[in-house]
Parts: sequence; structure tokens; C-alpha cells
Amino acid sequence: MAPQGKVSHSAPYVLGVFLCLTLSFCARPPKKIDVEALPEVEGRFVLPPAEPPRTVLDEKIALLEKDPGNPRLHRDVGTYYQVFSQPRNWDYVELAIKHLSIAIEAQPDDTQTLIYLGLAKASFARGPKVPLLSKVGMAREAFYSMDRAVALDPENFCLRLIRAKAQLLAPTILGRSKTLKDDHLWLAYSMEHHKMPEHYRMLGRIFLGDYAEKWEKDKTLAITYWKQVAESDSAFASIAQGRLRDDWSKF
Repeated sequence: MAPQGKVSHSAPYVLGVFLCLTLSFCARPPKKIDVEALPEVEGRFVLPPAEPPRTVLDEKIALLEKDPGNPRLHRDVGTYYQVFSQPRNWDYVELAIKHLSIAIEAQPDDTQTLIYLGLAKASFARGPKVPLLSKVGMAREAFYSMDRAVALDPENFCLRLIRAKAQLLAPTILGRSKTLKDDHLWLAYSMEHHKMPEHYRMLGRIFLGDYAEKWEKDKTLAITYWKQVAESDSAFASIAQGRLRDDWSKF
């Protein structure tokens, strides 16, 4: 059933249906949206319109050194370590988990901390530092954290997008298929029915293309979505251009 009412949108960076939703919609190319006719979205957790400069991490670390007990600074440092961990900087991911774990102890209901802690753990579980027998357990912890973030703010576009993108990489044993499908429908519906910053729409289109490619095995539809972003002046155009070259280093 399509979600009703307003959606909220959600601090630092990263990047996941339409009118008269049907399952067959996904086989059709996306239609043009009359953005001005759509209602506004509201929310707390927001994604910036461009990837932050790497100097911001050094600035946050310097602030944390002066105030090591500040959970918000631990959250921000952990978030930026995760943002800048792509592709496959496992040391950064480990540091992200360290700082976000400190932050969540002090602020257990902070959705930014929860979503990025989950994302970091999901990433780390796929890496070489986690023993094979521990990977599934860590991945389950990761999605528990992301699910909690979404449960605290279920109409938050950005929280849903981050969780959806992580679920695309989740192994079948984790049982994320239904939640992934629900997030896909919810995100696409929200893009159709609500005003939102243009970079949200661009990140959403990248996800819809990723979903079409990885989940529905529909490369033609995936390319349709990716081209909309790749041919734009969006700060995220390079990600979509990478997809068109089969470069998934930035996910």
C-alpha cells in the first residue's frame, strides 16, 4: 500500500512508487514530474547537495581533540570517516564504527548516528578484517541499527535511501528482500508525490537505477535512470557516469 502524508528528509553526506503504483510500473521508463505541483517535504536529517571537502574531517577531528567527551563531535567524525571510506578504506570504516559507537552510547535515539553506524557495520562486515563466521552477525547488527533509525523517523527520505542502498548489497541469508522492496516503492512514490531538493531526486534516481540493475536485472531501465543524472549538472553526475561505465566504486 502506498505511503500517505508528508515525508521528511534527512546531516553529512555518501546516497536509494510513482503515481498509481503497480508492480508493473518498474518495467516502464520514468515519467516527467511536475515538481511545482507537489507538496513540500519536511524533516530533520538532511543530506548535503554535494560531497563534502575532505578537509572537513580534519576540522572535526581537531574540534574533537579539544572536546573529547562531546558525543555530537564523535558522531560527526564517525560520519565523515564513513563518507570518505569509499572505495574500501577499511581503516576508515573501523574508525567510523569506533566514533559512532561512542556517540550512540550518549545519544541512543540519534537517527544520524544510528543510520551511519549501521552503514559502517554493513560495510565492515563485507571487508577482509571480519572473520567469515562473524560476518553475518555483524551484518545483522548493522541492519538492526538502520531499522531503528527508520523506525524513529519512518517518513524520512534520506534514512530510507541509505538503508535501501545498503540492502542492495545484503546477502540473501539476512532476509532483507521484503524491506528492500518496501523501501524501493516508498522512495519512488515519494519522488513522484513530494517536492524535495533536486539533489535528493538525483540520488533517488541513482538508487532506482541501481535497483533496476541489481534486483530486477533490467539494464535498460537502469540506464534510463542513470542517464537522467549523468547528463545533468548535478554534483552527483559523476556517480551516474560511473554506473554507465560499470564502475561501482562509489556506491
